[in-house]
Amino acid sequence: MPNLTKQQHYVPQFYLREFASADGQLWVYDKLLDRKFRTSVKNVAGERYFYDSEAIEQAVGSRQPVEKFLSSMESQFGHQIDQLLFRLRAKLFTHLTAEMRATIAVFMSFQMIRTKEHRIASLQMLQLMRNFLAKHPNTGKLIKEVDDNMTEEAQKAFHARQLFDLPMILEFSEILCGHIWIITHRHESQSFYTSDEPVTKRENVTMPFRGNSGIACKGIEIHLPISHDYSITLYERSHFANVASRDGKVFNLPSEQNMIYLRQFAVRYASRFVFCHDDDFDFAKLVCKEEPHWRDPDRKRVTSNHDDSA
Repeated sequence: MPNLTKQQHYVPQFYLREFASADGQLWVYDKLLDRKFRTSVKNVAGERYFYDSEAIEQAVGSRQPVEKFLSSMESQFGHQIDQLLFRLRAKLFTHLTAEMRATIAVFMSFQMIRTKEHRIASLQMLQLMRNFLAKHPNTGKLIKEVDDNMTEEAQKAFHARQLFDLPMILEFSEILCGHIWIITHRHESQSFYTSDEPVTKRENVTMPFRGNSGIACKGIEIHLPISHDYSITLYERSHFANVASRDGKVFNLPSEQNMIYLRQFAVRYASRFVFCHDDDFDFAKLVCKEEPHWRDPDRKRVTSNHDDSA
């Protein structure tokens, strides 16, 4: 029997270490149970055999192909992010190189679709489809197909196929590279949060009858904390033309209010766990108290024009 990876991370350990102390321990806030604890990065943002799919293993002809594929990619991502952080902290950073931007964009593209949150959203989309079909006659065969795709094994196989879809990943990364990138340095009073859903988005333009949260949508704002002290925000160019002069540069956050704005995304969109370098979760607790919807594990990730309860 080959050595199998049991605990499979949907947020890479190299990434989480940037929010941990030198001993590899970081602070965790469980927003479902409203409790905090400290643990090793290897113990969070992963599940046993999360990516393992019997159908995909049979098709590929090897064990754990998704886990091996992602692990092979992570060394390249980690190297570029390490180099960027080294230059930033050593005051050697001059601009975001094309290579750094491209590599981080690919990392973000994979990260957006490799998480548990993405799998939950996929399952909710199928449920919406099933609800719609159930309202119409002669759809029994289609409902059966949807039900077949909602099993755990089918969801794992679908997730794996998405992660192996390199043309889609490259398309996503090209879109991301086309945005305005601004690196932000934390305010000295606080560290950045991240979560088990590290890449988050904010919609700034309402488009009736159309989705407005896609990575190419007008007015989209995309966040990725890359360490406890630095974060990257991407801005869609047409809506944010006024900040184009800052593209590829570093901006020091001037106030705690700026930190609150960026921290909120990690709390709101975490599947369950928020991570921090410090024991500093008063703000996370406040967000969850004021907006308990974000603590609900069954909250809606997707909506549809055909969803009566949306």
